[in-house]
Amino acid sequence: MPTRRHVGLAAAFVSSTVLGTALPVFAAHADSNTLYVNSAAANCSDSGTGSEAQPFCKVQPAADAAQPGQTVQIAPGNYPEQVTVTRSGTQGHPVTFRGGANHAQARSLVGVAPTGADAQALPHAFVLSGVHDVTVTGLGLQGLQEAVLVSDSDRITVDGNALRTVGSGASGAAPGIRVTGRTTASTVSRNLISTGKAGVAIDAGVTGAVVTTNQIRLAGPGVTVTDAPGTVVTSNTVVSNCAVPVTLAGNSANSTVENNVAASSGFPSGCAMKPDLIVSAASVSGTKADYNVVPARVDLVNYQWGDATYTSPAGFSAATGQGTHDVTSAQLAASAYPREAVDSADATAPGELATDILGNPRVDDPQVANTGTGAGFTDRGATETQDPLLVSVSGVPSQEIWHPLDVNLSVTVANAWGPVVGELDFGDGSPKVPVADGWTHPTHTYPAGGTYTVSVTVTDGVVTRTSSSTVTVAPLNPIEPAFSVWQQDWSVPRASFNVYAGSPWPITKFTLDFGDGSPTVEGPGPYSPDPFVHTFPGPGTYQVTAIVTDDHGRTGTRSQQVEIGKLLPLNRTIEAVKYGRVTEIYNDGNVWHDSGLTIPSLIPASTLDFTYAPSGARVIEAVENGVLHEIYSAPDGWHDNPVQGAGANITALSFAFSPSGARVIEAIENGVLHEIYSAPDGWHDNPIEGVAPNVTAMSFAFDASGRRVIEAIENGVLHEIYSAPDGWHDNPIEGVAPNVTAMSFAFDASGRRVIEAVENGVLHEIYSAPDGWHDNPVQGAGANIKNLTLKIRPTGDRVIEAVENNSLHEIYTNAGTWYDSATPVYQGGELTSVSLALR
Repeated sequence: MPTRRHVGLAAAFVSSTVLGTALPVFAAHADSNTLYVNSAAANCSDSGTGSEAQPFCKVQPAADAAQPGQTVQIAPGNYPEQVTVTRSGTQGHPVTFRGGANHAQARSLVGVAPTGADAQALPHAFVLSGVHDVTVTGLGLQGLQEAVLVSDSDRITVDGNALRTVGSGASGAAPGIRVTGRTTASTVSRNLISTGKAGVAIDAGVTGAVVTTNQIRLAGPGVTVTDAPGTVVTSNTVVSNCAVPVTLAGNSANSTVENNVAASSGFPSGCAMKPDLIVSAASVSGTKADYNVVPARVDLVNYQWGDATYTSPAGFSAATGQGTHDVTSAQLAASAYPREAVDSADATAPGELATDILGNPRVDDPQVANTGTGAGFTDRGATETQDPLLVSVSGVPSQEIWHPLDVNLSVTVANAWGPVVGELDFGDGSPKVPVADGWTHPTHTYPAGGTYTVSVTVTDGVVTRTSSSTVTVAPLNPIEPAFSVWQQDWSVPRASFNVYAGSPWPITKFTLDFGDGSPTVEGPGPYSPDPFVHTFPGPGTYQVTAIVTDDHGRTGTRSQQVEIGKLLPLNRTIEAVKYGRVTEIYNDGNVWHDSGLTIPSLIPASTLDFTYAPSGARVIEAVENGVLHEIYSAPDGWHDNPVQGAGANITALSFAFSPSGARVIEAIENGVLHEIYSAPDGWHDNPIEGVAPNVTAMSFAFDASGRRVIEAIENGVLHEIYSAPDGWHDNPIEGVAPNVTAMSFAFDASGRRVIEAVENGVLHEIYSAPDGWHDNPVQGAGANIKNLTLKIRPTGDRVIEAVENNSLHEIYTNAGTWYDSATPVYQGGELTSVSLALR
């Protein structure tokens, strides 16, 4: 089917949709023969030379400076001015005013809108009087009267423009383009005129005018030639509502009216339709009218030739010998692009152009018989039917997890004039595949991540068209194995290993090398369903290596040192807040146990600290609904009592027994550090003087002399706060990075302060030494630690229980080397606060 826009005659009265469409900018060719105009350029100047670097702001200064052969290139934008052309070109070297390539790309609008303040004073877009060899092309034009007024000039070309609002304020029927006076050899071609009171007027005195390949649709006369002998009106599409499409008036003899699609319409007012062609009696002599398309009507006039009228081409031809190749079209009642116009024009007609209104070439529609002259396939009217072959391609990466390099393509080939042959190029060097007419959805697997250009090229024997699209395939992440190690009984050098790995393709094999000289073991994919249990020769440090292979042959390797059977059995007891309730988690030296929610704390708790009393009882200081409670074990069970006299809104605390056995709690109340302690007369709660506010976390212990030493986070900075005979002291700890979010503190056997802290999400050990504080990251510790608790064994080894990614991990040293349990030691629920004690 033809790729024409089918617009009903009713729609011919409204402005063209072409002008409201976003269209590409015409690319000008920069050279010494080009003057530039750009009203949007910040540095434009009307007193400059009109260079591309500094263009003119208005068109008029460029018109005043133009020389023969120069082009005035007008950038997209509005130019509310009337351009009066006074400079001429020479034959073969015109002065050219250019916007876009054709009317569809006319984004440079010249002229004052009819409603503008200057419309009366500046009624035209271009005025050309007494000049020669000038071209106006590819512009949007508007004005209160004629958009283009040409008078007494020679070899003027008005081509490829889009006339917008024109002629609305003039008395009578001001046309969009008027050629008048003693103008000779001028051409009005390929313009779109869709508003105003009239299209093109060729006035008395004009000779050699050519009006060709224009599209005129408006409520008024289309092309009116008056007393202008020898005028050529060829290949125009003219739909005139309540008016005559083509008129030769006065004495316009020896003219030509060929290859036009001309229709008078009664829309919208229901007025009487006029003849489609009127030739006055004085214009009949020597005039030729043929190869035109007019509407098929019943008893309505198509032609007025002299004083006679005719209601059909047959009657017109029989009576006058004219219009022997004219045809009627019923489509003209609904469309300005009748099928009868295809491949039927007189290609030898005067003024016939090699291209249509959009610059498209003449094309042979194989579905229509060639009935024209010359090559036989030129279309009548302003538009040449183009091969409607449509081709498009697009691609979307697959969302299927097992197909990460797949791209789902959509290929459309449609509306071809003949059988289609073509091929699809995936853009990765793989073989091209054939495509045919239709809609297909091939899937292609690319060799690797990257950006590829996929293209489809097809031909139907008439034209060849290509469509391309860019697809981006995400690069594959490498396989990164991980394995967990579990030793249920540290007294036996035996461990269980679970291997994990991620790949977009199925895992087919796991291999473990235990690093003790024993044979490697293999497990099947897609995952390690059962642990690999291995007995080592004895306690020690072993380099264990896991190798994982997927079904595409990719491998990943992970090696890490594993401590086997070296950690002495140690009872660890943790009191924790789980799901807002206090629970006890403990290890009896071999296995971890969760007591469940057995501690009788029915009130939601938010934070706690815990230690053993000298009697062996477990004593927990916990915040329940913002109130400080003491929870302790006794022979008859657990007890939970509020701490009388303690303040409210406690957000963090740390607790220890004093050398005298008193319970001493350092707590943050409303952002202020307080000391709460037990005495024979009850509990006491006092703010600690001299400490800055905005304390967010802290940890506390007694030193060997009985001083209270607090390590605290103040505004993200680690501080040491301690008691002395002269009061409390608060000093920042030098050399520690900011952004500390969680920490725990203890004294080692030598009296050093050892702090385990989370800095920017990474676990660090900060400790005091004779030469000052030291701050080092803990090698091998996991990330995303939210809170932690630290205790130091008599050997100096550290034991940290930390919440990593909402699971409890044990991080510890053994002979100075750090280890992090690869598998969480506890995954029984969300833990928000933890406190550890060793027995």
